[in-house]
Amino acid sequence: MRFGGERGERPPTQLEVARALRASPRRMRDVISSFLHGIPPQVEQAPIKLLYEDMLANNKRAGVPVSPPPHRLRGGSVLSRLLAHVRPSPSSFVPAPVHRLDLNTFGCLIFAKDAEAASQRADA
Repeated sequence: MRFGGERGERPPTQLEVARALRASPRRMRDVISSFLHGIPPQVEQAPIKLLYEDMLANNKRAGVPVSPPPHRLRGGSVLSRLLAHVRPSPSSFVPAPVHRLDLNTFGCLIFAKDAEAASQRADA
């Protein structure tokens, strides 16, 4: 079974794929979701203004997403720009937002710079 049809054919639905693989639709959704979340976010060389660097405080503009869309193949997010700033190695911790701001909201956005800082924020 192919994803994406040839010569105008429509791609199979999630339910059709689940039936063909003898799996439940929920299991298919979970497998696809875990695969997509395994794709590392894109590093984007765009200017970013940090207000504080111990925890990475950023002045987020309205209209800029905090993290990339679920498929993580597009840039334009605060996280993509932070990755270019901190230049993590492939095995290092990816900065994690410690709170959220909606897409159309502007303000100070704080990211945990390492796993220890993220766990301290989660315990608070």
